[in-house]
Amino acid sequence: MDYEILTKLTELNQEQLRFSETLKDVYGRRLDTIENELVRAKTPALALDIRSGASFEVKAFNKFLRRGRETLSPEELKVLTVSNDPQAGYLAPPETAREIIKGVTAYSPLREIAKVRQVYREALEVPKKTASGTAIWVSETGLRTEVTGLTYGLERIAPTEMSYLAKVSLQMLEDSAFNLEQELLEEFSMAFAVLEGAAFISGDGVGKPEGLLSNPAIPHIPSGDASLIKADAVMSLPYQLKTEYTRNGYYVMNRATLGTIRLLKDATSGNYLWQPGFGGQPNLLCGCPVLECSDMPDIGAGNFPIIFGDFGRGYLIVDRIEMTVQRLVEKYAEYGQVGFLARRRVGGQVVLPEAFCKLEIAAS
Repeated sequence: MDYEILTKLTELNQEQLRFSETLKDVYGRRLDTIENELVRAKTPALALDIRSGASFEVKAFNKFLRRGRETLSPEELKVLTVSNDPQAGYLAPPETAREIIKGVTAYSPLREIAKVRQVYREALEVPKKTASGTAIWVSETGLRTEVTGLTYGLERIAPTEMSYLAKVSLQMLEDSAFNLEQELLEEFSMAFAVLEGAAFISGDGVGKPEGLLSNPAIPHIPSGDASLIKADAVMSLPYQLKTEYTRNGYYVMNRATLGTIRLLKDATSGNYLWQPGFGGQPNLLCGCPVLECSDMPDIGAGNFPIIFGDFGRGYLIVDRIEMTVQRLVEKYAEYGQVGFLARRRVGGQVVLPEAFCKLEIAAS
């Protein structure tokens, strides 16, 4: 009896094995079919039918797309010359990047430390004390005489206009691979920032802002050498101003001057004048923060490469009109072009010369 049961179990196991093999065979064929379909679906299709008498170049290009460069024969590689349009060059057009290669534009960061105001009239008039009187001591019943010498005036700052006219062809606007109008807006904005930054430093005040280095009322001291900067002169700059101005004072210079300053040492202690900031604190020069400004002049005889002062009190920037852009469609229509006219109105002026002191490259 036990032998018959064992025989039956063996037969059942064999039947299960045969059934499993059958399932594997059926599902294996189905999986192979699915994989083949997926491979065909991923294979890039060619617009031209290579079976309908296509040229040797087209067949070679089709082979390159499907199987890669390694599978091409020397003859097929020779005909696939992208630089030659008839020989498959048309089939491999160049890719246009959606950006423009641009160099870095340096502009003035003076707005970060100067006082900036938005105005809504043709000009801004700021009351200013031009002279102070002197208080006097009096007895309990003594005569209180009038103190003379106290006078006031007005500082008038008139915003001036900047403009930028650019013309672009209609076809360029229509066919450009990137947002050309947005690119123009960025170009206008950067150009205006560069233009105003230069004026804030060296503008003559005629049709443009008055520059810090152009104001004759700002005092200056010599550097101690006809062509170099001496450490003693840099250290003495803050002490030319009243204490109230030095509390918010900044050294302003360009990067080349900054590189020279970082090597200066105190002749007495031998310590560097430059003190790197830590924990988010700004870098310091003789205990005061430094602002790098590309519009400041380089070190040279007669130049003013460094200015120190309280910019928040001493220099006022006024914004009248933010940048606006007019689209001139009709004006250049006969040339197939569209004009973009950008404009902005801004002013700047030294309102308190005594809040600054310049360093001149001079022996004495």
